[in-house]
Formats: sequence, C-alpha cells, structure tokens
Amino acid sequence: MSIFSIISDVLKLSFPFKDLNQFFPLIFSPVKPIIFEKISFSSTAHGSGRTMSRTQAKKEVQGEQLLKDMQKKGIYVRSVSMSGLAEEAGVAYKDINEVVKTVELAGISKPVVGLRPIGNVKG
Repeated sequence: MSIFSIISDVLKLSFPFKDLNQFFPLIFSPVKPIIFEKISFSSTAHGSGRTMSRTQAKKEVQGEQLLKDMQKKGIYVRSVSMSGLAEEAGVAYKDINEVVKTVELAGISKPVVGLRPIGNVKG
C-alpha cells in the first residue's frame, strides 16, 4: 500500500471526490516531505503559530511586566493569572508579517488590512 493510498483513504472520509489524484497531487520521496500542491481547502492561516511552548513562555516572560507594556500601548487586558498572560506573549509567536508574506507568496491569500490590538482577554 502506497503512502498516497493511505492518504486517499483518509481524505475520502471528508471529501466525496471519485478521483482524488486530480485534486490532490502528491510528491513523495525519502528525502522530501509530502507536499500537497496548491491546496488550502479554501482557508488560510488564522494565526502566526507558536515559536516556543507555553511553559517556555512562562519562564521567559513576566506576566506583570507584559501587562504594563500592553497597557502603555493602549491595549485593554483582562487575565485570570499573570502566568496565563505570559503564555500568550507576542514573543511566543512567529512574526505575523513573515507569515502574511509567506501565505501571499504561496498564492493562498492576499493581505488587505493590518489590525492593531485594542484588547486581550485570557481566561
């Protein structure tokens, strides 16, 4: 059984296409990862993704200082705990500008507007 057969069987559970090969071209080699070309399932990145674990973020970021820094920028903050706030610190995530650029270069989405946070609720 090929890797494509296994993936096809899994995808058939969600996608009622007769010939998945025409919709999901697959490149596989022992050296390269599996790549689905031009597939985004009509979706795009909904966030930037983490660069460090929640545990690591709590070790590196002081929640109280983060709260003060965000308030100085005019961002309203509510959190149950300071360690919970530290888990979600900006430094724990990829640079959103790089993510947007990558998604645009891949032809998945086009940037329309940049947003600035005005509030943060962690609960």
